[in-house]
Amino acid sequence: MKVLAVVGAGKGGNTDALVNAFVQSAVKVGQQAEIEYLFEKKNIHGCNGCYICRKTGSGTCTMHDDLTPVLKKAAEADVIVLASPVYFYNVSAQLKMFMDRTYAISKQKMEKS
Repeated sequence: MKVLAVVGAGKGGNTDALVNAFVQSAVKVGQQAEIEYLFEKKNIHGCNGCYICRKTGSGTCTMHDDLTPVLKKAAEADVIVLASPVYFYNVSAQLKMFMDRTYAISKQKMEKS
Protein backbone atom coordinates (compact mmCIF):
# COMPACT_ATOMS: atom_id res chain seq x y z
CA MET A 1 0.00 0.00 0.00
CA LYS A 2 1.31 3.45 -0.92
CA VAL A 3 0.82 6.28 1.56
CA LEU A 4 1.44 9.91 0.62
CA ALA A 5 1.46 12.55 3.35
CA VAL A 6 1.05 16.10 2.02
CA VAL A 7 2.07 18.73 4.54
CA GLY A 8 1.04 22.37 4.34
CA ALA A 9 3.49 23.47 7.03
CA GLY A 10 7.20 23.69 7.58
CA LYS A 11 9.48 21.15 9.18
CA GLY A 12 10.10 21.04 12.90
CA GLY A 13 6.66 22.01 14.20
CA ASN A 14 3.79 20.06 15.75
CA THR A 15 2.25 19.19 12.37
CA ASP A 16 5.57 17.82 11.15
CA ALA A 17 5.99 15.75 14.32
CA LEU A 18 2.53 14.20 13.94
CA VAL A 19 3.02 13.42 10.25
CA ASN A 20 6.41 11.85 10.88
CA ALA A 21 4.97 9.67 13.65
CA PHE A 22 2.19 8.53 11.32
CA VAL A 23 4.59 7.78 8.45
CA GLN A 24 6.99 5.90 10.73
CA SER A 25 4.10 3.77 12.00
CA ALA A 26 2.98 3.05 8.44
CA VAL A 27 6.49 1.98 7.46
CA LYS A 28 6.74 -0.27 10.55
CA VAL A 29 3.70 -2.24 9.41
CA GLY A 30 5.10 -2.63 5.89
CA GLN A 31 3.55 0.27 4.00
CA GLN A 32 5.42 2.39 1.49
CA ALA A 33 5.15 5.96 2.81
CA GLU A 34 6.43 9.33 1.69
CA ILE A 35 6.09 12.93 2.85
CA GLU A 36 5.74 15.95 0.53
CA TYR A 37 6.28 19.36 2.12
CA LEU A 38 4.41 22.00 0.15
CA PHE A 39 6.32 24.90 1.67
CA GLU A 40 9.37 23.66 -0.25
CA LYS A 41 7.51 24.09 -3.54
CA LYS A 42 8.17 27.61 -4.77
CA ASN A 43 5.99 27.60 -7.90
CA ILE A 44 2.44 26.58 -6.92
CA HIS A 45 -0.77 27.77 -8.53
CA GLY A 46 -4.37 27.26 -7.51
CA CYS A 47 -6.99 25.61 -9.71
CA ASN A 48 -8.34 28.07 -12.29
CA GLY A 49 -11.52 26.06 -12.92
CA CYS A 50 -10.85 25.42 -16.61
CA TYR A 51 -12.18 21.81 -16.27
CA ILE A 52 -9.92 20.64 -19.11
CA CYS A 53 -8.77 17.80 -16.85
CA ARG A 54 -12.32 16.45 -16.91
CA LYS A 55 -13.31 17.44 -20.44
CA THR A 56 -10.37 15.60 -21.98
CA GLY A 57 -10.61 12.71 -19.56
CA SER A 58 -6.84 12.88 -19.07
CA GLY A 59 -6.98 13.26 -15.30
CA THR A 60 -4.05 15.64 -15.47
CA CYS A 61 -4.01 19.32 -14.68
CA THR A 62 -3.12 21.67 -17.51
CA MET A 63 -0.94 23.73 -15.18
CA HIS A 64 2.63 22.53 -14.91
CA ASP A 65 4.27 23.75 -11.75
CA ASP A 66 5.84 22.30 -8.61
CA LEU A 67 2.55 20.54 -7.74
CA THR A 68 2.61 18.42 -10.92
CA PRO A 69 4.85 15.65 -9.51
CA VAL A 70 2.98 15.73 -6.18
CA LEU A 71 -0.35 15.24 -7.98
CA LYS A 72 1.15 12.30 -9.88
CA LYS A 73 2.20 10.71 -6.59
CA ALA A 74 -1.26 11.41 -5.15
CA ALA A 75 -2.90 9.71 -8.13
CA GLU A 76 -0.78 6.60 -7.52
CA ALA A 77 -1.26 6.57 -3.74
CA ASP A 78 -3.70 4.29 -1.96
CA VAL A 79 -3.89 6.64 1.03
CA ILE A 80 -3.41 10.41 1.07
CA VAL A 81 -2.85 12.12 4.41
CA LEU A 82 -3.36 15.88 4.52
CA ALA A 83 -1.70 17.78 7.35
CA SER A 84 -1.76 21.46 8.18
CA PRO A 85 -1.77 23.76 11.14
CA VAL A 86 -4.94 25.82 11.47
CA TYR A 87 -4.50 29.27 9.94
CA PHE A 88 -7.48 31.61 10.34
CA TYR A 89 -9.83 28.66 10.93
CA ASN A 90 -8.66 26.80 7.81
CA VAL A 91 -5.73 24.89 6.34
CA SER A 92 -2.65 26.68 5.01
CA ALA A 93 -2.86 28.32 1.58
CA GLN A 94 -0.41 25.80 0.12
CA LEU A 95 -2.51 22.84 1.24
CA LYS A 96 -5.72 24.49 0.01
CA MET A 97 -4.17 24.94 -3.44
CA PHE A 98 -3.15 21.26 -3.45
CA MET A 99 -6.63 20.19 -2.40
CA ASP A 100 -8.24 22.25 -5.16
CA ARG A 101 -5.86 20.86 -7.75
CA THR A 102 -6.74 17.27 -6.82
CA TYR A 103 -9.95 17.86 -8.77
CA ALA A 104 -7.95 16.72 -11.80
CA ILE A 105 -7.34 13.28 -10.25
CA SER A 106 -10.52 12.94 -8.20
CA LYS A 107 -12.47 11.01 -10.84
CA GLN A 108 -9.80 8.33 -11.22
CA LYS A 109 -9.39 8.14 -7.42
CA MET A 110 -13.12 7.51 -6.99
CA GLU A 111 -13.07 4.84 -9.70
CA LYS A 112 -10.21 3.11 -7.87
CA SER A 113 -12.15 2.77 -4.60
